[in-house]
Amino acid sequence: MASATDANAAANGEAPAAAHLPPHDIKAVDPDDAYPTNGLLSNENLSALNPKAANALKYPCSLVRLALARANTLQKKQKKMRIRMAMYLHYLLSFYVTSHRRSNKGQRIDDAPPSITEQLTSLFTEKGKKQSVTMANRTKLLCRICVVSLKASGFAIPMEEVAKIAEILKIT
Repeated sequence: MASATDANAAANGEAPAAAHLPPHDIKAVDPDDAYPTNGLLSNENLSALNPKAANALKYPCSLVRLALARANTLQKKQKKMRIRMAMYLHYLLSFYVTSHRRSNKGQRIDDAPPSITEQLTSLFTEKGKKQSVTMANRTKLLCRICVVSLKASGFAIPMEEVAKIAEILKIT
């Protein structure tokens, strides 16, 4: 059943809210299962995020650093996945910030694996004379950032970190 928000969006020629969300399972009981990792990253992209390279990220924000620190307290398999999610969050945030720059020629993220850059470009830009991030794609990107933030942090984000992310994303 469509929500009132979805009905208003349809009346205005916009996509319903769920269209902006990454693939999800609304019947999931465990929060981590609500947004399966394979709905966010292909196996190729997951493999491209090498946990050993996490220390080489250029200027990670405090939430990424916090997620990496928390990941280091986990057992090996969980640790690797959380580190990969933190790295992916870093690249999503970098892509978002880069997409705001008018002088940007294509969406290039300095330290991102090429497959991650390709994924972000194909998911969040419109091809034309030059690639651009539309408002709908920006909303989709923000939704993915929120989901990946939660997965990377183990579904526990301190309020001060939420405020910092809102400031980075300019949505305060």
